[in-house]
Amino acid sequence: MNHKNKNSSLEDKLFLAGIWGVLLGAMILIWYVRFFLPHMPFGGCMFHAVTGLYCPGCGGTRAVLALLHGDLVRSLRYHPVVPYGVGLYVLFMGSHLLERIHVPRVKGMRFHGWYLYVALLIIIVHVLYLNVIGVSW
Repeated sequence: MNHKNKNSSLEDKLFLAGIWGVLLGAMILIWYVRFFLPHMPFGGCMFHAVTGLYCPGCGGTRAVLALLHGDLVRSLRYHPVVPYGVGLYVLFMGSHLLERIHVPRVKGMRFHGWYLYVALLIIIVHVLYLNVIGVSW
């Protein structure tokens, strides 16, 4: 199997996973916000409730909800990796959809490992900001 076919296969699998992932993710988010979140005795993140520090996921749910309401700035403020991930998802899925319906000169976006490193860097900077700058003020 040559390199091009291997990459094409990876993108095909990621495209299919993206379709199923968004459907499953939407169902989990609805269940979480509607049934689980209102009954949490500590009001949110258990890590924050116990340690007083913010975890790498703190603000993620609020960021998703803000994005669903069309408030990109608030979503970025709550957790910047959420709009980054959604942007990558939309670009990847949109470009592959256009390629699959044979739109001329459109090539599907290719997966690169550095997308994940950028996401990790965003999360690290966000957690440091919340715990160093946010807590000290």
